[in-house]
Amino acid sequence: MSFVHLHCHSEYSLLDGANRIDDLINRALEFEQPALAITDHGNLHGAWEFQEKAKKAGLKPIIGMEAYVAPGDRRARDRIGGDRGKPYYHLVLLAQNTTGYKNLVKLSSLAYTEGFYAKPRVDRELLTKYSEGIVVSSACMAGEIAHHLLSEEYDQARAAASWYADVFRDRYYLEVQAHDSENQATLNGRVFQLAAELNLPVLATNDAHFLTRDDHDAHDILLCIGLGKDYSDTNRMHYDEGLYFKSAPEIADLIAAAEGETDALGPWQRANLRDSVFDVVEGHRKKMQDAVPLESSLLFVAAPIDQGREPRGQIHPGPAAFFAGVPRMGMDPVLERVAQSDGRKQ
Repeated sequence: MSFVHLHCHSEYSLLDGANRIDDLINRALEFEQPALAITDHGNLHGAWEFQEKAKKAGLKPIIGMEAYVAPGDRRARDRIGGDRGKPYYHLVLLAQNTTGYKNLVKLSSLAYTEGFYAKPRVDRELLTKYSEGIVVSSACMAGEIAHHLLSEEYDQARAAASWYADVFRDRYYLEVQAHDSENQATLNGRVFQLAAELNLPVLATNDAHFLTRDDHDAHDILLCIGLGKDYSDTNRMHYDEGLYFKSAPEIADLIAAAEGETDALGPWQRANLRDSVFDVVEGHRKKMQDAVPLESSLLFVAAPIDQGREPRGQIHPGPAAFFAGVPRMGMDPVLERVAQSDGRKQ
């Protein structure tokens, strides 16, 4: 039995994903999984590093992201269910081909420049305009379909699923997940019912945020930092221990509890990411590199700064070093304070 993780977060899901790309690739190979997708929150920051390392390891990389989708116009400050709700839904987007990758880049960029409100958001207008070459799944309990199903708003769930299925024709999947978070089993059952009613395929995922079950507590601390909450706060968000990178048998055991057929392989087989896609990624990286004036010796770190971690070929000594090459003249006062935050003046 084979399985491919198509909803998976790396450390580029900042302060939410605890998986390092090397570890994810090694784990996928250990489980004899033929491919792997990275779907970080609202960005493609890890795309180049991921596809380079996956190719070298003999693993098929699938480039994606878990997008934030505004409930209305991306430029409006609307929230779901009123002022106390979130201003976005989640949606998983996967590049099927070169065109799909280019459209993901467009969506990610416009989410920041036009739709940023709490998070970088796209909307249905952008999804329609840049839909070509992208495979979509309905995401987690924070997704639009899940929100309506768990709220027993079945007409709204049908309407939303039908819209996505029409825009992403033959490339839209309803998603069930293999963990024991509260209401996940209920949601899985309702997703299967909706899929049968609308004749839509169902995709099994795990929404992996950390590598093994034993990593849950470390990830919980990371989550506290991201949320600005105390570890002892009993009212803060907690993730289920099952949001780790599972093997195929583990996925099968959990999904079997819900009736219905799932497809964990079809979407990745559709993602025909050949060398042309990787050439595009490499081309973008080189253009960015060429655009940076090297006279200032500004140090650009290729991964989130992580105190104490110094993988080969990268330097992560701390915030002061990040700004070590910035000329003092004209340096923004805020950046200067950050540069001095570890007590060393530049």
